[in-house]
This record gives sequence, structure tokens and C-alpha cells, in this order.
Amino acid sequence: MSSKLSQTAPTAQTAAENKPLNALHVKGVLVEGTQATFYEATLNNARNSILEDGVVRFDLLRGMENANEFLLVEVYKDASDHGKHRLTPHYNEWRPTVEPFMAQDRSVTKYETIFPEVSAWTKSESSSTEDTHGYKESRPWHAAPFESSTSTDSKHVRGGLLVRLIDAQVAAEKAQDFELVTKALCAVSLRESGVQRMDLLRSIDNNIPDAKQSITKYRIVKMFNSPSGEELHEMSAHYLAWRERVLPYLMAELVTESYTTLFPSPLYFHKPSTLMYGGEGQAFVQEQTRAPHCGDNTATEGDSVYWAGHRGLSTTNLASGMFGFQGPKILMGRGIAGKAVRDLLTNLKLKRPLIVTGSSGLKRNAALLAEIFHSKGDNSFDIAAHAVSIDGEPTVEDVEKFVSVAIAQGCDSVLSVGGGSALDAGKAVAALIPNHHRNIFDFLEVIGKGLPLEHDPLPFIAVPTTSGTGSEATKNAVLKSSQYGLKVSIRHEKMFPVAAVLDPTLTLSCPPSVTAHVGMDTLCQVVEPYLCCTPNPFVDALAKEGIVRASRSLRDAVADGATNLEAREDMAVASVMGGLCLANAKLGAVHGFAAVLGGRFENAPHGAICACLLPFVFEKNAQCLQEKAATGDGGSLLHDSVRLDALVKLARFQEVSRMMTGNSTADIAEGVRWLHGLMRDINIPSLSVLCPELGSIATQGTSAGVKVSLAQALENQALQAIITATMNASSTKGNPIVLSREQLTEVLLQAL
Repeated sequence: MSSKLSQTAPTAQTAAENKPLNALHVKGVLVEGTQATFYEATLNNARNSILEDGVVRFDLLRGMENANEFLLVEVYKDASDHGKHRLTPHYNEWRPTVEPFMAQDRSVTKYETIFPEVSAWTKSESSSTEDTHGYKESRPWHAAPFESSTSTDSKHVRGGLLVRLIDAQVAAEKAQDFELVTKALCAVSLRESGVQRMDLLRSIDNNIPDAKQSITKYRIVKMFNSPSGEELHEMSAHYLAWRERVLPYLMAELVTESYTTLFPSPLYFHKPSTLMYGGEGQAFVQEQTRAPHCGDNTATEGDSVYWAGHRGLSTTNLASGMFGFQGPKILMGRGIAGKAVRDLLTNLKLKRPLIVTGSSGLKRNAALLAEIFHSKGDNSFDIAAHAVSIDGEPTVEDVEKFVSVAIAQGCDSVLSVGGGSALDAGKAVAALIPNHHRNIFDFLEVIGKGLPLEHDPLPFIAVPTTSGTGSEATKNAVLKSSQYGLKVSIRHEKMFPVAAVLDPTLTLSCPPSVTAHVGMDTLCQVVEPYLCCTPNPFVDALAKEGIVRASRSLRDAVADGATNLEAREDMAVASVMGGLCLANAKLGAVHGFAAVLGGRFENAPHGAICACLLPFVFEKNAQCLQEKAATGDGGSLLHDSVRLDALVKLARFQEVSRMMTGNSTADIAEGVRWLHGLMRDINIPSLSVLCPELGSIATQGTSAGVKVSLAQALENQALQAIITATMNASSTKGNPIVLSREQLTEVLLQAL
């Protein structure tokens, strides 16, 4: 710690807050054949235990070498809380249930926490409601914990996280030095994309008499996304420097035990965002990174979690001429929606809005709508008569029907309250009511004429209840055409909402799976515009802030979205930033694929499709740019615009990797690994699960479950129809580099 921090006298409150937690590691061996029953009872106990006030963690691990071995990791605020736990009904139901399954007596080892700081040992009570049956089915206990989805790709890991418990016996007089360098190792290691957690524990029985001297025992708990994450960690300069530094302190060889996690899911093991994205935790990481005992992988004085902007207009594609920036009026705050919309309607003299909601939105938002329309005792406005609902993503037919309703009711505006589907439908309806004399296909891109609107849209007010599509800040509406099997846009400069009302409290009820899907759409919509072929400085500023906010808070919003309002606010801000970015720049191949696949496979959520494709498109784009940057004769870059363009774009990929990971020294490969880890944590299924018909196409003519080769895929008419449509998609035109048919096919196969 810095001298400034260490010299600060702790108050009674801070001393209590920094008091180490008590950790118990309960190890046991099961009788053969009892695992399933034991795990079922123990999962039930863990789900209930995590709800206890004094419990900070309650994890269940399974042995790697011996599947009959298990470890319970119990962390308590105070030693007395363990006693309280033993008095609970669920513990007293669990203990006699599992006693017959024990092949030998359970052993208990007691520790106190050293790293991370106490505030970082956060628990998530929502893990108590996890669908463990679904988790078990998707990650079967009997399967190899680290079975790759392909023979060549170790990024996709099934089963739990890889856990290494490393026991160290340190000479008592060297204990303080060992703790210092090991805390530094843990802090710096957390910056690695393959590292999920890194904890340092000290045995409560500190001084164990030896024949000659006392010994202090420690346990380092390392959790990795995959074996490759561990391999990279052990090759890092800070790990190698740590090993060299601590060897003289050790009184015995390091002893390692290996486990895989069973409960909770990987999402709840993730390193705290406070350690990675600003605040005191980040300051500590930065300080330890510069410390001499961390090895050569150190940050320079210029490194920061806030990356410097570019000079002048160097971020702009000058070949495209000038650029501009547009957006709607934005009103944001906690609990503001009712009053804000009411005031907007009054000020704009709007009397009869068409209300567009999701399938259950009218009921779920009844209180909000009553506050808007009936708060002053005037019940003359019939909400139900002026309301329509959208079930799923909006279609051309839905919008045509809603336009007819609005005209029949004499509506003078449109108010959408809901997710992206309700917002897109409402925006399209507002645009088409004054233009209903024309066929809707006159205005649709790709499958229609793409003509500009003849008359300005009706005033449109957007009130999002999810944080994802960014539709509240865009000038287009995305509609699905069942006739063509595509998702396409109506787009016009006047289609921005007259106001976007952002009230993060409306998103608290959004379910975890929906939060994960729309949240990944948010991340895509700040990453792709930043990397696209036509960025500009205003988009850059919004995109960078949006990337940091979405990266640090998406996991928290999925894990604890019902209570973590700060994470919800981060995602709401990132969502509207994403909308502004895509309205003023372009997207890329991720959204190009998503437009095609979303149109053909009706039950696949747009955000989940984007999530499946983002790691692979990100990696493929970077690889192609690296190849282009390596061409040429090595002469001056000033005379080689192709190489210069590739290098400038690669620098952006590196910046995105650093912003996503929270690691100011991360490279592009770490960014890719981080994305794969995020997909796993928030439980995004593979593309073949989201689009089973597509999975069937990709395995036709092969043995069960084996994907076709790239050569076969290039000859597969169904797959190539998707590739052709993706190449023609408007979003694909914004990709930072033109990807060939073969390259896009390779990306699609990887995502499956």
C-alpha cells in the first residue's frame, strides 16, 4: 500500500470493515455411487445458506482427480456466524442426510482472508434462486469438466471453473514479506482475462511449532476460465517473478489441490468490478503493478484506466468527407418516468398518444401509465383503447396493424413503454401514420425501395424498460419480414424520438436471461461503432465510456439486477450511448449476421445472436488487420496507406480490449478471451442452440454433432445463402475491414 494510505489512522468503523473474514474449507470423500444424491442435498443447503446474514460465500467444489472428493468453501463475517449457521434448519436437515454418504470423516481447515479487501468479498443472494437443474443439464457433473466444444478450441469450457488450491508453509519471520508479494501477485493476476478469482488466505492456527522454528500457513485460491487461462498465467512475468521471490521464504514444497466448481455458477465467482474499473481497488492494482516485486510486466506512468483520445480528426475517415452528430432529447433519472412523460405530453400539447408496450407491458406498467394519464383525477383518457402490444420482435404486419389502430383512434403521437421491440414498433408506427398512403415496402431498406419519408413522423416518446437495443436514441426502426426472412430498417433523419425518458428503476424487474441478451446488444453497439470504418470523435467519446460501463456492470446486472441499481444505471447509460453511436456511425459484421439470422430464426433473441458472434467477429477482424499490417516492403508508413490504416484500426482493437478487461496493458488476445469468459458467465448458449435449424444444416451429411468442414460449408447452399445475405446487410458495410465469403463462413462455423 502507498505510504499515504498506510499512514492514515483507521477509525473504529474502518477497522471493523477491514477485519478479516473467517473462511472454512470443509473437505470430504464420498462413498461411490452417492454423488448425485449428495450434491442435490448440498446444493439445497448452499442455496439456503447464502441467504444468511453472516454468510459471505458458500461454494461447492468437486475434486478433479477424484470425483468422489468435494470441498465446501464457507466464508463468514465473523467466527460466531459459523455457530449460527449450524443452528439453522437447513444445516440440520443437510447434515444427517449426507452423513451416510461419507467414506471418511470430513476435515475442516480454518482461515482468515488477506486478499482481496473485505469489501470485495461480495455475495449475491440471487444465486440462491439459480435453476440448478438447468445448470446441471448444461454442465453435467459426470462430464469431463473441461471438455472443449471443438478439438482445436479450448476457449469454450463446459463444467465448472478450474480451481487450484495452493498451500504454502512460510517461515514466520518472512510471513509479512510473503503476504506483500502474494497480494501484489493476486492484484496483478486479476487483470488477466483468464483469471476469475485470486484469493489469499492465512491459516487461523498461525504459528505451528516446528523442531527449529515457527511456520505460518497460507492458501492461495486461484480460479480460471479454462486450462489455457492457467497456462497463460503461469507464463506471465509477474507469476514467474513471484515464484522466484517467495522460494526462499518456503519451509516446504508448494502443495496443489485441483477442483472444479459446482455451485454457484461461474457468474457468481467473477472478480469484483471494483477491483478492475476505477475506485480504490483499481488504484491498488495500478500501484502494485508498478511495484518492483511484480516482475517486468509493469505499467508505465502514462498508463491509466482512462485511455487518452486521439489528436485532431485522426479518428475520422476523411475520405468520407464531413461527419455530423444527431440525437434525441434525453431525460434521465431515478423514478422520473411518470412526471417526465406527463410534462412532455402537456408541453407538446399532445392529447391522444398511441401506447405501444410489450406483450405484458400494459399490466406490468399499469401504475406508470396511471401516473401519466390519470394522476390529476382526470380519467377521460381510455388507456386500454389507445394501447397495442407487441409479442416478440416487431414484424411488418404488426406495424401495419398498429397504424390502422392509431388512425382509427385519431392518435396525434406515439408513446412506447417497453423493450427494444416496443420501441422499434412505436417508432415505425409514428413514421408511417402520416405516410400511410404509401406501401410500407416503399420505405424499407434492402427488401424495399428505401425511399425517404414524404411527411415528418408524428411525435414519438420512448420509455425503455430494458437496457439493450438503444432504440430510444436511434433514427431507424428494425422490423422483421416473414416474407423475406430478414430483419430490415425504416430509416430517416426525422425518426429520432422527440424525447427518450430513461428511468433505470423500470429495468429492475427485467429477468436475468433478458438482461444478459439485451446487455450484450448494448456492448456490441458501443464496440462495433468504435471499430467501424467511419468513426468520429463524438462517437469515440461515447463508445469508450459505454464500453467501460457495460463491461464492468453487465455481470452485476445479470447476477443482481433486482437490487443493484448502480449496475442497472450503468447499463442504461451504456444503452443510450450505444444508440447514439450507431445512429451516428456504423456497426459491423456482428449486426450484419444478426439481421439475417434474426429474420430467419424467429425464436432466437437478437442480443443473444450478437453475443454468440461478437468474440469470433472481433478475433477475425483483428487477424485480418494484422495480416494486412504485415504486408508491404517495410518502407515508410507515410507512403503505405493500406498498412497505416490497418495499424490505426488495430490500435482501436487493443484499446477496446483494455477497456473491456479493465487492464491497461491487455492485448487483443486477452480481449477475445475476456469476451468468451463473459459469454460463459452470463450463460449465453451457442448459436446452434439458439438456431437449432442452423445447427442441423451445419451438421448435414456428417456424423452426429460434427460440424461440416470449411470446404463443405462453402459448398452448402443453405449456409451460403446466409453468408450472401450477411455480405449484403447494411450493418456489414460498416465492418472495419471487408471480410471475404470464406472468412465470414469460418466465423459462422466457429459461432455454431
